[in-house]
Amino acid sequence: RCEDIAARMGISVRAVEKHLQLALAHCKRRVHGESS
Repeated sequence: RCEDIAARMGISVRAVEKHLQLALAHCKRRVHGESS
């Protein structure tokens, strides 16, 4: 899955994984009511 995203966006798999990790952390902060 990350491989597909990376190929479509022209970026590395590692970059996709990093962006997903940051997005999940952001969502968790929002769900728990902390400001970003």
